[in-house]
Amino acid sequence: MQTSSNSRLAVRSSLSESSGNPSPLVHAPHDFQTTFTPEGSHLTFSSEFDSGNLKKAKYDEQAAEYLCYQTRDAQDTAHEAPYTTWFHFSVSGAKAGETVKFCIKNMNKQMRLYKQGYRPVYKVVPNVVLASGSVEEAAVSGYNTWQPIPTPSTGKQYPDENLMQLRFKFKFDSHFLSSHSIPDGDTSCGFTVFFAFCYPQSYIET
Repeated sequence: MQTSSNSRLAVRSSLSESSGNPSPLVHAPHDFQTTFTPEGSHLTFSSEFDSGNLKKAKYDEQAAEYLCYQTRDAQDTAHEAPYTTWFHFSVSGAKAGETVKFCIKNMNKQMRLYKQGYRPVYKVVPNVVLASGSVEEAAVSGYNTWQPIPTPSTGKQYPDENLMQLRFKFKFDSHFLSSHSIPDGDTSCGFTVFFAFCYPQSYIET
């Protein structure tokens, strides 16, 4: 499930023109900014947006977790760094009440940070669509607000390497949509969740 570079560029150009944003929004997306569903999974992952960074994710059935791989910070730009600290991706398609475990496999070593209790941040974006076709934003608890994930994250350093694994989990709880009724037979949680290393800032916000 991927879109072409030309179509993605056209979308970004349209958004830039309609919002009056400067030209930095108009650029060809990088190869690692993509949307996909891992083999054997019902979840859709995406890093196909401003500051997104997730190259691939695989479902490890034995560990019941998603193995996620990021690219270098600011890869393919003039600001590329030899580190893999920044991650920013979204997950949709989860079932109501489902707990999903994530493992960032190739993160630059940040053990001290996580030993002090640091946690990645998340943002909930509802998929509730009104008859007018617009997404309902009000009345959804926690909508579009970045905050630390509810449960602690853990890190494990690779021997003799400057890399670590970061593990965290998230429950796609339907309480985020407590003001809405979920149709009979629909087991989806009704929202998309964005995860990031820390609070992101986009071109739009600058």
